[in-house]
Amino acid sequence: MAVEKRGDRWRVRIRKDAYPTVSKTFNRHDDAKAFERETLTAMENGSFFSGKKVTVSRLIDNFLEDPLHGLAILAESEQRTRKSQLEWWRARIGRHEANQWRMLRALVAQELKSLAGRGRSPATVNRYRSALSRVFTVVVRDDGILDINPIREVGRAREAKKQPRYLADGERIALMEECRESSSRTLYLFCLMGLRTGARQGSLRKLQWQDVDLKARTILFRQTKAGIDVLVHVPPDLHELLDEWRKVRSIDGLVFPGGNFPVKAWRLARSRAAKKAPTLLVPKQFDFRNFRDTSATLMAIKGASIAELMAQHGWTTVVMPARYTELAQLLRHSKMIDEIASDQGVS
Repeated sequence: MAVEKRGDRWRVRIRKDAYPTVSKTFNRHDDAKAFERETLTAMENGSFFSGKKVTVSRLIDNFLEDPLHGLAILAESEQRTRKSQLEWWRARIGRHEANQWRMLRALVAQELKSLAGRGRSPATVNRYRSALSRVFTVVVRDDGILDINPIREVGRAREAKKQPRYLADGERIALMEECRESSSRTLYLFCLMGLRTGARQGSLRKLQWQDVDLKARTILFRQTKAGIDVLVHVPPDLHELLDEWRKVRSIDGLVFPGGNFPVKAWRLARSRAAKKAPTLLVPKQFDFRNFRDTSATLMAIKGASIAELMAQHGWTTVVMPARYTELAQLLRHSKMIDEIASDQGVS
């Protein structure tokens, strides 16, 4: 940072970490020095702002209306969740000016602590933090209204590492047999698709026949939770079932008429299966979403790469597929140790 004489004028040039370079020219040396002092003071106390002053509420509005980087790129269910989170932030800090980044950082940290104090899980608290951080990231990167994202400086809640819950062979056989014997016409197909494709229940419920290509043996899941389309292969057993089921096409074009999941039939089948395989209730009751865990785990055991797991399950980061490769390694290791012990016998 310096005040330099250029001809008969004085130029102030200030460079400071986390801020853009500030440059301004004055006729008088005293004015240049005063500007330098005021700017450095503003940078130190967090009140410096190089752009147009706007409120947090206005930034949220801009984000919600952004067709390229806002909610429009997310799946419908995720859009509702994200909008609800942002409206929560609007009610609490919306009136504050976005350039007061030190104050905002403190307010956001305080609100997140309050949220955790009301019984919200660390994962939920982090989702609220991420929703607001995304707004500021877009503003800094694309709009030029702000220079920094203050939310990045707010610490994340520590989340317990979740162990994927997958179906062991005995559990899978028992559960799928009960689903097949169910009085529901759609339960077995629903569960088999979840197991073979790893698709979420929401993706299956809105799946349309136009996105099922039995000749090419592919299914296209549009606008998944991550906001992307996912193309998956249809294995033989699922292909046979879909080929038979398409004869009962619904008038709404959905693979599952009305987009309904047979909840009661599912709970009954799961309860009956637990009598054959009690581990279905240990350590927690197996839910439909865990078919996705099972699909990813089985693929990882067969040697699928992280890229292949991401493509099959629609993940956009390596964090989730890495969990399944770790679990697969643990399972292979456990099997190897058991085989060694069995080969050696009792010494």
